[in-house]
Amino acid sequence: TKFILPSSAQKWVIETVRDAWKRFKGKIKKKHFVPYDTIDDMMKNRPRQVPEGQFIKLIYYWSHPIIQVI
Repeated sequence: TKFILPSSAQKWVIETVRDAWKRFKGKIKKKHFVPYDTIDDMMKNRPRQVPEGQFIKLIYYWSHPIIQVI
């Protein structure tokens, strides 16, 4: 019953969760991707809450030239 919300709150909930997720990804990128030049350094300093396999995929995604342009 704690999480039963009226349907009118659905938009607010979705937007709030989306924004929190974007902030989280931005903090991860700023702290664990941008300051390092090599994948090895990024992996050595990866956030502990992100599994290694997922973080390496994220590194390759952020490193992609098209994504960097965006």
